Amino acid sequence: MQGIPRGSAQLYDSLAIKYLEPSYNYVTQDIFKENMDRRVILEIGCGTGVLLLEIAKNANSAIIIGLDISPAMIKISKRNIVEKSEFSKIDLLLADAHKMPFRPKSVDFIVSTGTLHHIRKPEVLFKEITAVLSSHGEAWIYEFSHDISIRELRQSSKKVRQILDFN
Repeated sequence: MQGIPRGSAQLYDSLAIKYLEPSYNYVTQDIFKENMDRRVILEIGCGTGVLLLEIAKNANSAIIIGLDISPAMIKISKRNIVEKSEFSKIDLLLADAHKMPFRPKSVDFIVSTGTLHHIRKPEVLFKEITAVLSSHGEAWIYEFSHDISIRELRQSSKKVRQILDFN
């Protein structure tokens, strides 16, 4: 099993709260901009749980699940969620995103922020996402990066479509 080691996880937690929380507010506003039926929401690479808490503030009756491969991150995420005890509707799973423990078509919405660059086999992840998403589900992958050209963006999009067999 891989993941962020304990010492690094604690550092990431303090940085996430200080620097990433504003971007998580933006992501959450984006997610709930349209009133869509999202009964099961999954965050892949939930890290320290900061985005999960933001989602929980807005997701009325949804089941909210955070998945991470790092035991240290899950431990910190549990601590952060317990501190905000009104959000007991958040479930955490220690699991590999390459082989998620969900039934096919059982998740309505998947979000992942800053995780893709940690994934060993992105093509396996995208196939797994496709398998667990409901027929009208959506997956939003946010990756913090330098500015890329339109050509690079098109090449990346083409590769993802090929992986998912979209034409």
